[in-house]
Parts: sequence; structure tokens; C-alpha cells
Amino acid sequence: MIKENDPMIPRKGSNDDEIKMMKQREKEMKGRFVKAGIKTWILVGNHEDAEKRIARFNERINQPLTR
Repeated sequence: MIKENDPMIPRKGSNDDEIKMMKQREKEMKGRFVKAGIKTWILVGNHEDAEKRIARFNERINQPLTR
């Protein structure tokens, strides 16, 4: 009988995608989503001012691309 914790079962290595998903879940638990435009939602921390965060986001988006 094979069990989940059997050391003989080859384990799948942790993927980068799984790590990214776990980090995103942690961020979502510490904040909330706020509507910043027609189709845009941004993540704002629980103790952060949403209006200031939206203003910073819009400034960054509206700046011309410099390379």
C-alpha cells in the first residue's frame, strides 16, 4: 500500500509557478483590490491609502516610455 508520506515515492520538485502563486496569495491576504480604471484593479495594502496608491499607479502608467 502506497501512502502520501512514503519516502520511496518520487516527489515532484517545487515549480516556479507554484512559488509565484503562493507569494501572490500572501499578498492578497494582506491587502484588497481597488478599481483604478474601467478595467483595471490594483492591489492596495490594508493600511495603505487607496487614493494615493491609485494616483501613483496612474502617474507610472501615463509616463512616456524612456529607453
